[in-house]
Amino acid sequence: MTLTPFKRTAVIIFLSVSTASAESSRITREVFLDNRGHVLHVTVRAPARAGLVRSTIVLEGGLGGGSETWSEVVARLPKSLRIISYDRPGLGKSQSDGESPTPERIADVLEAALQRIARPPYLLVGHSWGGVLIREFAGRYPQEVAALVFVDPTNWTETAAGRAQYVFGPLGHAADGEALRLKIDEYFYKEAGDFAPAVQAEIDVSREARRRDFLSFVRLPMPSVPVVVVLTTQWPHELPQELTLPFDGSQYQDLVLSYRIHSMAMFCHGVPDGMLVTTSRSGHYIQVDEPELVAWAIRRVLGSRPGLKRKGSGLQ
Repeated sequence: MTLTPFKRTAVIIFLSVSTASAESSRITREVFLDNRGHVLHVTVRAPARAGLVRSTIVLEGGLGGGSETWSEVVARLPKSLRIISYDRPGLGKSQSDGESPTPERIADVLEAALQRIARPPYLLVGHSWGGVLIREFAGRYPQEVAALVFVDPTNWTETAAGRAQYVFGPLGHAADGEALRLKIDEYFYKEAGDFAPAVQAEIDVSREARRRDFLSFVRLPMPSVPVVVVLTTQWPHELPQELTLPFDGSQYQDLVLSYRIHSMAMFCHGVPDGMLVTTSRSGHYIQVDEPELVAWAIRRVLGSRPGLKRKGSGLQ
């Protein structure tokens, strides 16, 4: 079958229509959309009863995918929500489209897909690198975003000046801190090994964005919507011994964590309805370790955004 570029009349194929026993009032569908001639795999979970209010939650996984990590969160959300997750191009059941997976490109792919299966505004939830992706989406399509939940996101808010003040300065290396940061990054990049092409492409994009301190985000608009950021404080307290550095690795890690919390707190303070939540009970995959916490964050922004719910809808 030949597929045409993204447009509202493009081919949509629905497969695997089912109702899970744990979600007796929610139907799950797999949807295969045309992404400029390539298949994009989307999972849509919607109320079984027609006519229910359907606020739309969009789940964005971390680096290299992760759309399968949300099941326990989904199980804890009201059945009256439409919940959408998907595989980015080249990941999972989605075909590669040959494009670099920059945040700008992925935001456009997601927005084009959502036009065909849901209606804005959307509540976006992003884990890790997915946090960067939903921040890009919110900046590019602010009128389509109702709220944002960031789950231990990649920190797009830190800067070289901030690292000099809060991390390398206290270590006595404000002058050469960025060179040392690059050394640490190169070490972990080499240790990680090889990945599938689509995953490697995301890694390369993320490394470049972090190297440039997300320069493209400096002028990216931020909609005035409710925001919750959930961070773990379970942070590695040591660096590998073979990483010969002129400072104490555990002190460095503690300072990095402190700066991470500080910079994300400043982001939350900069929006009208922002909240930072930290947890010591989860690792990086908070949605797996503490799904109820992530579900609470989603319910929290649903409750603070009147346009996302109606009286009698059953949302909490």
